[in-house]
Amino acid sequence: MISSAEDMSNYLIAQLNGGRFQARTVLSEQGVRQMHEPTAPIADGLFYGMGWSVNNSVIFHNGITENTYSFMAMDGDYGIVLLINAYDFLSSYDGIVSGLNGIVRGQERSAAELPDYTKSYVILDLIVAVILALILRSVYGLWTWKTKFKATPLRITVHAMAILFLNVLLPLPQ
Repeated sequence: MISSAEDMSNYLIAQLNGGRFQARTVLSEQGVRQMHEPTAPIADGLFYGMGWSVNNSVIFHNGITENTYSFMAMDGDYGIVLLINAYDFLSSYDGIVSGLNGIVRGQERSAAELPDYTKSYVILDLIVAVILALILRSVYGLWTWKTKFKATPLRITVHAMAILFLNVLLPLPQ
């Protein structure tokens, strides 16, 4: 679905107003209540309605693709829509939503509350550096293999594991 912040805000208003937006009725009030009704348990205190997750009085829905993130939540008389034209699998956007929710409720928020992903990125950078080193070593080995190659069980195992990792395990979908 392609949408704008304005469209999503209008949809949120209709959800909060029992299916009405401005002078139009998009869905009956009974239909909206039915959509927001917790029916199937997911986890402790979390239920699934008709396209919505329900946790106590909070009704929400999120969406993630490889390059977008969206989140809509309703709690009483207000709602939050978060649309991001990016997605980072190491980051959690829940902190942004939680911060916005706190601001709406009058709580003080600071940047110190935001999660620190420095360690995750350092680990990811090291993994990428090792992979690049292995690729460069393989390319270098193409020119020198005839003069230096001696097939030992350890060398064969290391090469087989590198080929397995780089060509099979690494490209697997997450």
